[in-house]
Amino acid sequence: MKNIFTLTTLLFCAFHLNMAQEPEMISPGLTFVPRGLSTAVMDTIFYFTGFNADFDTELWRSDGTDAGTYEVINLNPSGASSPHSLVVLDEELFFLADSLSVTEQLFKTDGTEEGTEWIADVDNAKMETTHMLTPSGNLVYFRAYLPGIGVELWASNGTSEGTGMVKDICNNWASYPHELTDFNGILVFAAEDCGTPGNLYRSDGTAANTLKIGGKDPLGIRVFGDTLYCSMTFEGYGRELARSTGIPGSVEMIDEINPGAFGSDIYHLTRVDSMIFFRASHVDYGAELWGYNMNTGVVKLVKDIWPGSSGSSFPDQLISYKGKLIFKANDGTYGDELWISDGTEAGTHLLKNINVEPGGVPFGHSYPQKFYEAAGLLFFAADDGINGQELWQTDGTEEGTKMVYNIGYSYYGSDPGNFAEINGYLFFHAYYNNSYRLYKLKLPDTPVSIQPPATESTAFEIFPNPAGEKLTIRSQVLQNFKYRITDIQGKQIMNGLSAMSHQHKIDISALKPGLYFIRIENGDNLTIRKFVKQ
Repeated sequence: MKNIFTLTTLLFCAFHLNMAQEPEMISPGLTFVPRGLSTAVMDTIFYFTGFNADFDTELWRSDGTDAGTYEVINLNPSGASSPHSLVVLDEELFFLADSLSVTEQLFKTDGTEEGTEWIADVDNAKMETTHMLTPSGNLVYFRAYLPGIGVELWASNGTSEGTGMVKDICNNWASYPHELTDFNGILVFAAEDCGTPGNLYRSDGTAANTLKIGGKDPLGIRVFGDTLYCSMTFEGYGRELARSTGIPGSVEMIDEINPGAFGSDIYHLTRVDSMIFFRASHVDYGAELWGYNMNTGVVKLVKDIWPGSSGSSFPDQLISYKGKLIFKANDGTYGDELWISDGTEAGTHLLKNINVEPGGVPFGHSYPQKFYEAAGLLFFAADDGINGQELWQTDGTEEGTKMVYNIGYSYYGSDPGNFAEINGYLFFHAYYNNSYRLYKLKLPDTPVSIQPPATESTAFEIFPNPAGEKLTIRSQVLQNFKYRITDIQGKQIMNGLSAMSHQHKIDISALKPGLYFIRIENGDNLTIRKFVKQ
């Protein structure tokens, strides 16, 4: 027992010697509500659901300081309003909450108590618990229950009169819309058609232009460029990889991956440059990593990670990072661990065996999950077998993959999550002292080059210049994007993530007068501009 204790102590100390800066707890008396609810970032402010001193669950906001962390509004003085489904559209935060005895009401806020408005009663009887609030175009879409009709597609423009059911798809037969996804300003979704399995639909928020695209039972919808991809069921083929341009009748199967009528059971479509990675099942390989090259049209098995038909690696948590794919997989030897792929069999390998149990016992799973990129690093939660689920980071190399800090100091760990990058900090929740708390971690500075690259895009513009209190970023197309402001030495001053919109305003009132650079990017679109703060 003494030897085991000594080994554990040495390992514990070794980890702490190599860990980064200690995360800072924001407003220690505040309790964070992480599960079943959501968070959002609007204008560099982190919004979340928290408990106050009276255990009243309400909407909170934080700028990363104790003074700037407070309850936005108490919507239910007699109990908990339990705000959830937080989404941002055109610099307004939409959410659902309970007020007094009425449940499931739609609200919006600009982040202040006086700027918080009730919009509409969505579901007083609480007959629908999965509303799926989704911004698209200038509307927020969701699904809701209406007596006598059932669960249908609804939309709101932020006003009471502009909130209601979009269309009764099949004359009082519930269509149960799901897979709500923005498709370049148009909503695409799946819905049942008079009791038949789901079909793919599109809508601009009007009944007349809510149209069936086609297909059968679409799942995992992803939009890459001007094409949407998903898995669908095809007669005689089962569930296979499909695509559509969003025009009615444009659905087509890309390839038959698993021969026969059982399909390939596709999950986790993730784009890395011109390659779409995903998990697919094949009779000879099991559930493994596959890829579709959008340029050549070739679909191929990337690697049989757990070789043979009797084993499956079940790739999961797929994310694009530095031109490669990072994901979780099980090769049958190391358990569920951290993997990396460049799209080739040789370039697909275990990145790091995080959970190495004493004596080399196999299947010491670390279960890496909740990946989030910030400041050039990929943060995630993982269990090394000693500290439980804690905050980790990687730069894409084995030596650069390490635990950030042991917050929970328990066998189960702190279960970090709900990551957001705001003003040079990583915000997240973590479990400490019997409650979930709000934390921030100082991110490393990532200066940008003063000279824009030759391949710079013109997809974004900024104004006014010189600027006073606000700087506006305008996009040619509806999209969200990251931005980072640096001084003339390249030191990061602030950063953030816009909502899905054509333009986004940044409060720069705290900046000192002088010359600055702003880097704006979304995928392949990159703009770097200089501006003067007056």
